[in-house]
Amino acid sequence: MVKSNAKIVTKEYIRNFFCLGNDESSDAELETIYARLERISFENGENICVIDDDPDGMYFLESGTVVVLNREEEQVNLMYEGQYFGEYAVLSHTKRLSTVQAAGRCTVYKLSEWDMQDILAQHPGIYGEFMKRVYAQLTKKHTKILEVTRMRRRNIADKRNQKPMPLGQMCLCYGITTAIIVLLGVFSACFPKVPMFFAPLILMLGYALITRRIVEAMLVGSLSASVILYRGAFLTGFADDLFTTVGNPDSVGTAIDMSLMGCVVALTLASGSVTSFRKHMQKRVKTRRGAKLATLGIMMTSAIDEDLCTYCAAESAFETVDEQKIPHEEMALIYGLAPTVLCSFVPFSMWGIWVMGTFNPIADGNSFMLYVRSIPYNFFSILTLLALILFCFGGLPLTKQLKEARKRVKEGGNLWPKGSEAYLNQDRTATWGHAYNLILPILVMIIATCLVRTISGGTFEADTNVGLMVTLIFMFFLYCGQRIISPDNFIRKATDGFRRAT
Repeated sequence: MVKSNAKIVTKEYIRNFFCLGNDESSDAELETIYARLERISFENGENICVIDDDPDGMYFLESGTVVVLNREEEQVNLMYEGQYFGEYAVLSHTKRLSTVQAAGRCTVYKLSEWDMQDILAQHPGIYGEFMKRVYAQLTKKHTKILEVTRMRRRNIADKRNQKPMPLGQMCLCYGITTAIIVLLGVFSACFPKVPMFFAPLILMLGYALITRRIVEAMLVGSLSASVILYRGAFLTGFADDLFTTVGNPDSVGTAIDMSLMGCVVALTLASGSVTSFRKHMQKRVKTRRGAKLATLGIMMTSAIDEDLCTYCAAESAFETVDEQKIPHEEMALIYGLAPTVLCSFVPFSMWGIWVMGTFNPIADGNSFMLYVRSIPYNFFSILTLLALILFCFGGLPLTKQLKEARKRVKEGGNLWPKGSEAYLNQDRTATWGHAYNLILPILVMIIATCLVRTISGGTFEADTNVGLMVTLIFMFFLYCGQRIISPDNFIRKATDGFRRAT
């Protein structure tokens, strides 16, 4: 039976769904239908419908989110509160066409197959209008699934995605690179007094700008430095320097910190807490300026990792941004600049950990306080943040591209530029969460980083390694205790985050 606390699937919702009128006869039909609905709750990951199963009824989503999976268990759709599913198999007497799985805790109201057929048989007056509505909705669902499927195939087949390099181009590229490195080695041997420390850096930057292959550019720069230093023995010299650097305690500590931070970020994403601000934005933000400022504010709460920062803001803001008709180019400017800038202010961020590890050897083990004292001199980040705030308030002149984007949207065009359709994100986060699952681990990390070593040693000492370990233990009990994730999946997600960070 339906309880009185239903907020979405109300009597008015059912009246509109079955196209009922407001006369006494329709009211009686409404009471009959409403009385047969069954309230059911599902936990994260539970299957509500399974592909190829016989239909047992249709479902109205009261709260939460469900993900629709195809036969290959690929996500093809997401459905939110107020939507319904399972009607086609019931009406056509065929097996389920998709698997529908709970994405986070959700509540549905189920109308069984027998009740549905009985209602339609007893009340033929609603059958025609109901069938028109169902099949119109079914057509929209089917079209959306086809669009997502085609878009995925187009992205995978795009020529720019990992396109093999022709043999001639490969020989030319690496031949020129090898020749430059050899010339650097010969020059340094012939003119040993000429300073050459800048040459590997220039080669690395030039290679990166021309090829857009960053890791490869770093390797080229390192090899060129080894050739200049060791000449004919550059390979053994490079190997010795590599082992010395990797074995350095400061390098090991930085690698461990970044790996543990990768675990924290992966688990935060898995908890669904990146979506926690979405409803707050939809309810409270009513202007373009407010949408941009709220996006910046959300980034500030998650500024421990650039990817997490961007993902959290984008997932929470996308519906409000689209409702306010903000061109995607404007949001791309915020998403592109703000995460790096904000993370550079936070010693506990992935960026901060890397920087502290870099100059720890010259900081006498007190790189944390040195980093904190350097924040007021981080002029680039300070000025960029101020510029972004001015941009949100409309206090900066627009570039030609942004003016064209606003004109396009004002004239009724798309929010995104032409040609970028293939890169639109069709898959929203599949798990809904709460803000405290994002904020509490960050607070624990900050407190543990500052206090654990301080309490045990008697003097202030910040240790991000210990702080991250304490945070992961806290997250295990926080997330598993809420049944957001199982202990086994917790370890799997943490392992994935560890691997990606390294």
